[in-house]
Amino acid sequence: MSSNPEGTSARSLPALENESESTTAATAPTTTTSTTSTAVANANAGGSAVARTTDAGHNAATIVCRFCQCKVFLAGVASHVALTDPISLPLMLQPKDSPTVIESLEASFWRLGNQMDFENVTVARNMPGTTFKYLACGACEIGPFGYFDNAVQPHQFFVAVGRVQEHQP
Repeated sequence: MSSNPEGTSARSLPALENESESTTAATAPTTTTSTTSTAVANANAGGSAVARTTDAGHNAATIVCRFCQCKVFLAGVASHVALTDPISLPLMLQPKDSPTVIESLEASFWRLGNQMDFENVTVARNMPGTTFKYLACGACEIGPFGYFDNAVQPHQFFVAVGRVQEHQP
């Protein structure tokens, strides 16, 4: 466990040696969930849950934002990680009438080892009470579609497979 300046603790993400390894990830702060409207729920459910990989375990296709189709990262630069302990991320689109942040659990991620491996990404401020930062599309700024832990060196960037999609030429 690592402690941050606010006094709360967060588990660090372990360094992974191979792409097909399952692991336990850090858990983001959880908030109360509530029912979403149909339109918001449909928009949040648009990604592919299947991670197509090459024989080497890297992403087989270019990955794009599912809202604006902007390239997030190219084929072959990320490895797939299946977490044994899913993490909670806020939904990419929140209903306007919700008094709380609605989250969903994610367990299937693309892992990138360098921010320069992205074609287009926006990094947000630290999530309150943690050393985690959200990742969002650099073009439309809809997100988060992933995260990284600022306290873990070297940085590893995690993009939820179900929050992005493969480029369809």
